[in-house]
Amino acid sequence: EAIAEIEKSVQLLNTMVAQINRSVNARLGYHHDREAMLTKLGTDYIAFQDVMRPALERGLAELRKPDASPETAGAANALISAGNAVSQLVATLSVASQAPNNAEVDKQFAEFVKLNSTALEQFEIAGRQFDVSDLKNSINVVLAHGQGTDSLFGSRRNEIRTVTTAAFALGKAREAATELSGKVDALVSAATTAADNAAENASGQSRTAQIMLVVITVLCLGIAALIGVLFTGPQIAAPIVRLTTATRRLAERDWAVDLTETGRSDEIGEMARAVEVLKTSGQQNEALQRPV
Repeated sequence: EAIAEIEKSVQLLNTMVAQINRSVNARLGYHHDREAMLTKLGTDYIAFQDVMRPALERGLAELRKPDASPETAGAANALISAGNAVSQLVATLSVASQAPNNAEVDKQFAEFVKLNSTALEQFEIAGRQFDVSDLKNSINVVLAHGQGTDSLFGSRRNEIRTVTTAAFALGKAREAATELSGKVDALVSAATTAADNAAENASGQSRTAQIMLVVITVLCLGIAALIGVLFTGPQIAAPIVRLTTATRRLAERDWAVDLTETGRSDEIGEMARAVEVLKTSGQQNEALQRPV
């Protein structure tokens, strides 16, 4: 019955790890798409500047003429304002692509809408005096990066959603790992007590210890996969990998294993001490099975 309960906890932990795996893979996909969009945005912005520069030069040349009208001056200033609005708009898109949460994405989107409106209005004013047809085409290409579900805003929102899903699954996985650790500790304690009190059952206790080692190995592998997927660092992942290797060696009756994590005060230390108990129990059981 205890083994069945442990198997249920391991299955739940594996389910959560699989969910985290899917979320991380989805996030990597969105991240790749976002990087490609930013590269395309930079290329389109450079193309816009290539068209904007000569347009500004033509406008300034008209403005310098002695007979330049107030309308010409207004159109030239509008052209400059439109160019500035597009530059700010591109910067807003770049900031939104790195926003830490949806609230910040929404804030940057509101700024984008305002700059979008300003740029189009100023181009409309400039177009009353100058030919800005090429500029309109270029600016529409730039503006498209912030419009629709496939925009930079949409991509960032999707990425944030996958992070939230992964965080939820991680919380559930931690709960499952804690519960599993308690069940394993209880079962190891029972196996150790039985081994100490009944030498004639040494063979059976040895099999129980083997089962415990397999269970702990599954637990360690699950936690190692969980931590590795979320990139939490070698200070946690490396000890779990070492502990997993140690349990495999003990399962093969290699008693020379050195459990260096027994001095830790966290969950890894508890697991290491549980494995140390199994190591001692296994050595005692093996000694009892030797012919006198």
